[in-house]
Amino acid sequence: MSGPHLRDFKRIVFFTGAGMSAESGVPTYRGAGGIWKEYDYRRYACQEAFVRDPAAVWEFHNYRRGLVAACSPNRGHHIVARAGQRSARVTVVTQNIDGLHALAGSREILELHGNLWRVRCDTCRVKQQDGHVIREQLRCDGCGGWWRPDIVWFGDMLSEPILDAAQAAIEECDLFVSIGTSAVSPRG
Repeated sequence: MSGPHLRDFKRIVFFTGAGMSAESGVPTYRGAGGIWKEYDYRRYACQEAFVRDPAAVWEFHNYRRGLVAACSPNRGHHIVARAGQRSARVTVVTQNIDGLHALAGSREILELHGNLWRVRCDTCRVKQQDGHVIREQLRCDGCGGWWRPDIVWFGDMLSEPILDAAQAAIEECDLFVSIGTSAVSPRG
C-alpha cells in the first residue's frame, strides 16, 4: 500500500526557507557559511545603515544579486511548481528573497521577506520589478528618493497583507509541507 500523493489534496501550502535554495547555491544567512557570519548586518541590512550610506548598502546588495543571479532553481523548486500546475491549489509561502520559485514556474507565491529583484521608493511608495544584476540607477525617476531593495531588513516589520494572506492559506490548506526551514526564531 502506498502513502498519500500530492494529487490527493485540494489545497497545499509549501513553506520554504533558506535550505530550499541552498541546494541551488544561494548562500544561507545564519547557518554554516551564512552570509551574516562574514558581513555585519548593521552596516548592510538595516534601515539605519541605508540612511547612513545608501551607496554602500547598494554595493552589498548588488554583490548579493550577483551571487543569486548565478543560481538556478533546483529539483525541489521544480517539484513545487509542478504541484501547482496540477488540479490542487498550491501556495508557496517563502522566507526566501531569491525569486527562484517564480523562475521554476510557481504562480501563487507569498514572499514573507520580500524579493531581491524588486525595488521600492519609500518617498513616493512606488515599487517595481528590477532584473538588473547590478543596480546602477539608485534614485527614483519620479521623486528623486533612493530606491531600496524591497526586502525585509533587520528591524523591519513584515508586510501585514502578506502575513494575512499566508495565514489564510495555511488555515485553509489540507496539506502543509515545510522545506528548508528550521522554523526556529532568530532568538530561539
